[in-house]
Amino acid sequence: MISHGSHIASSIKEYTEEAHSKINIAAIDYSNGMQFNDLLELAVTRAKELDNGSGVLIISDYEPLLSISDHLRTNEGIKSRTISPLSLPLVLSCINQINSGVSLDQLAQYYAAPSETAHVSSNDYPV
Repeated sequence: MISHGSHIASSIKEYTEEAHSKINIAAIDYSNGMQFNDLLELAVTRAKELDNGSGVLIISDYEPLLSISDHLRTNEGIKSRTISPLSLPLVLSCINQINSGVSLDQLAQYYAAPSETAHVSSNDYPV
């Protein structure tokens, strides 16, 4: 997860790890004063740590963070996809689907909506 602002992505990560997740999750908070190149380096490091060969899913809020998966694919050779906007229901839904065997490409396609907004119902994630 990568988001603008302090503690947004890290707070969602903390909750999901405590409550629901059995998968590896990383969070990067893109706070004021952080240079974008520093963010890219951190994203590359985290992606390399998490990638088990299946690729990495990035859930982000808005540009320029939505383009990080393009950087990972093009410059680092890491399979990655981005979905947006970052929210707790979206993260929980993704975790549920990953745990049920949905692939990275299937997940990204599932959340690709014409409005570029992911729609998540309460039935998509565990309570």
